[in-house]
Amino acid sequence: IMPTFLQTALRVTSTGFLFLILAFSDSLFLLVSIFDFIEVGLIQGPILLTNYDSLCRFRWFSKGFIQFCSAWILVFVTIDRWLRTCFPFKANKWCTHKNVIIVTICIIIIAIGLHSHMLSAQFFGRYQPGIATVACGPIQFTGSYIVFYFGQWPFIQVFFVCLIPVTVMLLGSIVIHRTIQKTKSRIQTIGMNQPNQLRQARLHRQMLILMISSIMIFFVTTLPVNLRQIVGAYEVSTGQNTDINKIVSDTAILTVLLSLNYA
Repeated sequence: IMPTFLQTALRVTSTGFLFLILAFSDSLFLLVSIFDFIEVGLIQGPILLTNYDSLCRFRWFSKGFIQFCSAWILVFVTIDRWLRTCFPFKANKWCTHKNVIIVTICIIIIAIGLHSHMLSAQFFGRYQPGIATVACGPIQFTGSYIVFYFGQWPFIQVFFVCLIPVTVMLLGSIVIHRTIQKTKSRIQTIGMNQPNQLRQARLHRQMLILMISSIMIFFVTTLPVNLRQIVGAYEVSTGQNTDINKIVSDTAILTVLLSLNYA
């Protein structure tokens, strides 16, 4: 996807610029995931144990940070297309590279604040090295942080990284589709040769298809692992007899599916 949005024709639009940032974010996620591939796929055991705590904090923070950023960049792609479709005369004022940069900075600041607890050496570090999904976690097995991490943090992640973004994107896509259909019907009713409007409608339709495909891939790859995290967190928080090995194996399989979203 990166070479596609490096093309000048797409890069000059705010939508193309957002997709370029999204491609960069996804590439970072795959780079961070290389460690897991080496540790679990090749070595099949913990590596770099002398610096494992620091690596844990960096890896887990980076993954959560990037997932949040990618999700909300997609949200603003939807908002960008909604503005261009519903308010075409004001789009040039609102949908600018400057505003994209401002929005991206705001997303980064919020993501850092939300995931900053993973950077604390007092709370976070190695948990079960060598097991991809639980290699890192709370360093203390008692206390309020472990309750927060396993009982509350999964709910926060699911809502802010999956449910809220997907809801906004789906609603926005529906509104955009209806607006495009109304515009197309109006042009056909007038029966005039308006190549510029037809070209704009065709562009909006193509971008809508690209946007919906991105949303569907995001939804299909992120929802299963997030739902499993919610179920696991609920079982832990309610004190049910939980098979940790089953949670770990289920999450590992679904995490492979999650990685496809960033490929």
